[in-house]
Amino acid sequence: MKTSGHYIKFRFREIILFLVIAAAGILYIRYSWIRLEKHKSESILQIARSVEATLPVDDLNVLNAEPGDTALPQYRNIKKLLTEVIRVNPAARFAYLYKEKNGKIYFFADSEPKNSKDYSPPGEEYTEAKPDDKQPFRDGRESVTTSLPDRWGTWRSALIPIRDRNKGTIIAVFGMDFNATLWRNELINEMLKATALVLLFLLVLFSLLLIHTKNKLLKIEIIEHELAVDALYESEIKYRELVDNSPDAIAIYEGDKIIYINKECLRLMRATHEDDLIGKSVTRFVHPDYRELVFRRMKQAVSGDAVLIPIEEKFVRLDGSEVDVEVRAVPIRLNKKPAVQLIVHDITERKAVEKESGESQIRSAKQKEAIISLATDADVLSGDTILAMNKLTEILSSALCVDRVSVWLISADAAEMECMCLFELKDHRFSKGTVLKANDFPVYFKTISTESLVSADDALNDPRTREFTEVYL
Repeated sequence: MKTSGHYIKFRFREIILFLVIAAAGILYIRYSWIRLEKHKSESILQIARSVEATLPVDDLNVLNAEPGDTALPQYRNIKKLLTEVIRVNPAARFAYLYKEKNGKIYFFADSEPKNSKDYSPPGEEYTEAKPDDKQPFRDGRESVTTSLPDRWGTWRSALIPIRDRNKGTIIAVFGMDFNATLWRNELINEMLKATALVLLFLLVLFSLLLIHTKNKLLKIEIIEHELAVDALYESEIKYRELVDNSPDAIAIYEGDKIIYINKECLRLMRATHEDDLIGKSVTRFVHPDYRELVFRRMKQAVSGDAVLIPIEEKFVRLDGSEVDVEVRAVPIRLNKKPAVQLIVHDITERKAVEKESGESQIRSAKQKEAIISLATDADVLSGDTILAMNKLTEILSSALCVDRVSVWLISADAAEMECMCLFELKDHRFSKGTVLKANDFPVYFKTISTESLVSADDALNDPRTREFTEVYL
């Protein structure tokens, strides 16, 4: 009876141990599911963030999410980028951009070819939009949705809000769709592996000591770590391929030292080799006028205390030339250390257009003022021809931003012409009386007899006016 009692006690202890281990196994499976779900969500968010960081927001601001957008080069640029995103990320089915207008969702562009049955043209309303699709416009946060059905299937979507570079407001949302069934099947497959390991773990623990159990757990952790490393390596390869071919210059710095640059960054900084930039301080290439601002932003980027909106700066290239750029800083972690990814867009052409537009507006304002002045000036209205011509040439010289304005009187036989009034802006001087004869300047006199307007952008070389080089110009 005593032996039997020990046997029962032994079996009871075995059963208790088995139940405890089984309960622990169930909890472990549940934990693995949650962790794998979170890891997968974070992985696709990381891919979506990287894509969103390269999107040309200036191009997006031009689009209206209307059918006419297809004729714009900005639409084609964005369409090409979305198509490339799906090519290098085969696990994703769709990539797209959409906006919210009057509580409804409309597409800017998607990754599907125009002849695809799944193609959504710009301006098409997404009638099956769920609250999850609109949430980024409400709280400005990125997210991975639950399984949501629509006409194309059931999806888990990574959604990243896109902000206006100047105002900081959300103008669109970038989305990537992943098949929800495949997503769940991948998790189940991973869980089947985990479950098999747990069952093995239970059998081993049932027959071995607790120390052996700890060794098995360590082995499981090593296997999972290796799987995670392999997945991370594959993700890094895809990310690098996308970044290396970005149309914008991209650099990554750690501390203040540059540790990575793409091809466009080499071109922008006029470098011949990566070693010209790698290992150098990032502030070395910042124009002195912007360094204080950049130092503040570098601290904010590393601490993660603020959302860094894109700003305009000047960079100093390796050859000493300056370039206007727009810089976006994205805090990242690299090898478990904080780092910052810079997306740099060359805005030289945009600055030139803005400058020309400003000068044009100034000229237009001066010309309007000149018209008003001529219509109301007392000298012009006095009836005195000399006073009127003096005032006319002075006002026109200032309004047109030219150094000399003059009035000439051609003789009745067109043999000569006399200067009635010449105003020189630089010296603010009036003169008259110069006489030009047709015999001395036959080409010019012939020209004005047949043409009502002589427009010579280069008077020294224009055949109609170069006769004046020595005596007048």
